[in-house]
Formats: sequence, structure tokens, C-alpha cells
Amino acid sequence: MQPEYKATFKLTIYYIETFAMMGYKAFFNTEIESEEYRNGLHIVTFKTTPRPMSTYLVAFILAPFSVSPQPAFFNSSFNGEYGVKPFRTIGQSKYFTPKRQDLLSQVAGPATLNTMTRLTGVGFGMDKVEQAGIPDFGPGAMENYGLVTYRFVIFLSHSLT
Repeated sequence: MQPEYKATFKLTIYYIETFAMMGYKAFFNTEIESEEYRNGLHIVTFKTTPRPMSTYLVAFILAPFSVSPQPAFFNSSFNGEYGVKPFRTIGQSKYFTPKRQDLLSQVAGPATLNTMTRLTGVGFGMDKVEQAGIPDFGPGAMENYGLVTYRFVIFLSHSLT
């Protein structure tokens, strides 16, 4: 790998409509730009990454995952643009019950990003952050830009337990 070679990325994921009916969702480094159903396919197009990045930071997921019911938010100032951006936790539905909306990741993640922005003066340059809890994920974690993945047993801690 040669990290000095960078590009922007735009991704479209096509998957059969049956997967969509089974609860499969697509995730990428950026937010969804458009979704459509055509000829038995669910087609999800994501926004272009806002800055050039190395290929090893690109990530996508297609899985029967749910998104945290209440997104958190973090403040970001990047290249002169200021904004409040969403911070979401994604994973298997059983971890997002009404009794389990206190995911530590939803509290600690945005707080960490806000603190790092304040301390370094450098904001996070993507339009969102999603943390994904992946079952049986060998590496333990991958810090992809905008879509961070963890082995779910590491990451689905609750602040009250």
C-alpha cells in the first residue's frame, strides 16, 4: 500500500430486493445520496467522499443491521466549514431495544470527537460517523473514515452495566 496515493470514492451497492425485505441495509463511509428499487434490485448510491483518502480507509457493509434509535451528534469544523454531524451505532437489532438505548458508544464517541476537535483544532472531515458492531470480526477493530468497525463484544457496552 502506498498511502500517498489518494482518491475520492463514490459507491453504489446493488443487492436483491429479497435481502432488503429481510432487513439488510447498506453502509459506506458517507451518507446515502439516493435509494431506489429497480428490476428486483435495491440500489443504494452514496455521496462522494469529501476529501481524497487512501483505499485502506474505504469500507462498506451489507448486513441485516439496525441503526441506533437515537443518533448522537458531534460538532465539527473542517476546512472552514462548521457543522453538527450525526454519530450512529449500527449492529444487530437485538442490541437496540428500548431498554438498551444507553449504548456507551453513543456517549463516549461524540464526546471524544468533540474533545479531539477542541484540543487539536482539526475537525472530522466526513459528513457522519457510524460505528458498526460486527459479529466474529477477527481484527477486533478497523478505523475506516466515517465507518468504524469493531467486534461487537468489544463495542456494545452499556453505560449502566
